[in-house]
This record gives sequence, structure tokens and C-alpha cells, in this order.
Amino acid sequence: MKKDKNSGEKKTKREIVRRILFWISLCVFILAVGKLGHIGYTYWKNNRGYQDIRESAQLGSKESGEQGTNGSQNASQGGVDVIINSEGINQEIRTQEPAKAREDILPPDSNGVDHEFLKMMNENYVAYLVIPGTEVDYPVVQGDDNAHYLRYDYYEKESISGCPFLDFRQAGDFSEFNSTICAHNQKDKKMFGTLDRYKTKEFWELYPYVYVMTPNGNYRYKIFSVYDQYYVDMIFSPHFPTDTSKKELIDLALSRSMYSTDVEVTVNDHILTLYTCTDNTDIRFVVHAVCENY
Repeated sequence: MKKDKNSGEKKTKREIVRRILFWISLCVFILAVGKLGHIGYTYWKNNRGYQDIRESAQLGSKESGEQGTNGSQNASQGGVDVIINSEGINQEIRTQEPAKAREDILPPDSNGVDHEFLKMMNENYVAYLVIPGTEVDYPVVQGDDNAHYLRYDYYEKESISGCPFLDFRQAGDFSEFNSTICAHNQKDKKMFGTLDRYKTKEFWELYPYVYVMTPNGNYRYKIFSVYDQYYVDMIFSPHFPTDTSKKELIDLALSRSMYSTDVEVTVNDHILTLYTCTDNTDIRFVVHAVCENY
């Protein structure tokens, strides 16, 4: 009888332990699901915000011949500015011959973007970035440091998605020898989450171009190098003041590339560097492209 009693007590204790472990596991599961749900909702909310920006910033939404703030309408005809004021009186003012403008190349199926609208939404706006074949279709900002827009979105609201940003130490008009844009590598493939598609040459052959649209004109860059690198490297140098330093960057990029593109790059060119994190906290993924129409 005593043995049966001890056996029953042991079973009771085991049952209590199992129940405790069950409820602990259930609580952990519920918390994990809740956290994943919150992250998923946050991603959705952030992505919805950027989708609204895309829809609102289409240049085609602006009517041609829009009236200026002073009630006059300007139209350029070669070296003559034709001004129609509020009284309907035509005036012609001779101007200098316009400088030869470079060809402004737009991404496929794009009418461009409304830079004034984007600047009105965020005064730190500098450009709009599009990479066909990826999910990259975002406005680019430039803050006072390289940390703010890792955790704040285009609306200046705290966000785990952040916003693509140009290195704060570089010229905002992309006139540097090398201009660097950084963004998060998100699990939901947003921001720079699809940039790693360029790890295969087959994808690069289909989509070799990156488009940067700025208030001063549009640039088309052709990708010439993709690779992983350690967090600390010469790529973090904001400026390359000499031809020697420029050549060092070009040679480094070409030597590290996962495959050869046969794209020619010289110290007289302008380079765009796209930079994002990886699953390894010590490694970053880098894409270099050279401007074809600067």
C-alpha cells in the first residue's frame, strides 16, 4: 500500500510539472505570436505609407501649365522666356542660350516624380530611387547623421523600416565621385530586402540599371560590382579627393565582385554605392554602379 501511495504521489507531481510546462510553453507561444503579429503589422503600416508616397508623387498627377504662386505662367522657348501675367499681357525677355542639358533617362513605365511634393513632405528629400526587378522604389533623404533614418521613416515617425538615406557627409546633388545610399535589409523584402538578387549574374543581366531621379535631373547607373564586405572598410570614406584614391576604390570593387560585368569604370566617372546589412552582423552587402549620363 505504501508503494502504491508513493507511486501515486510521483504521478501527481509529474502531472503538475507537465501542466506547468504546458502553460509556460503556451504563454511563450502566445507572446511570440503577438510579437510577430506586431512586427508584421508594423511592416504593413510602414509599407502602406510608402505606397501612399508613390501614388501621390507621380509627376503625371500635376496638370501641365500649372499656375505659379504669383498668378503668372512661364514657358521657355529656346533663348526667350514668354511671360503671361494675370492681365494677359505678353512680355518677352531675352535670356542666354541654355546650356546643353544631359539626357534625362526615366525608369521603365515611369513618368517621373513630383520633387516639390516630396520636398514639401520632408525637407531632407534629395532624390527618388528606383531599381527595376526589385522592390526598391523609394524617396531618398539626407539627414544630419547616418543614424536617424535607420529608425525614422519619411514622415519622421519612429519606424523599424527607416528610410533610404544618402551619406550625410556627401554632396546632396550626387556630384561626388562616390555617393552612398543605405537602407535596411528587411525580411519582408522591402527597403533593400531584394538587393541581394544581384548575387546572381543572371539577374544582373536582366536588370543592370539603377535610376536616381533628382530635382536637378535624372541619372541612370549601370551596376558593375556586387559583393559582401566586413563592416569596417575603405568604402566608409565619404570622399575620394585624389585619382589614386578613386582608382583604389574601383580596383577594390572590381576585385571583390562576385562576378565580372565587363562594365568600364574610370576615375572621371560618378559612382553610386548601395549598402545594406545581412544576416551576419559583421557583414554588409554592397552594390556599385557607374553613372552613364552625368
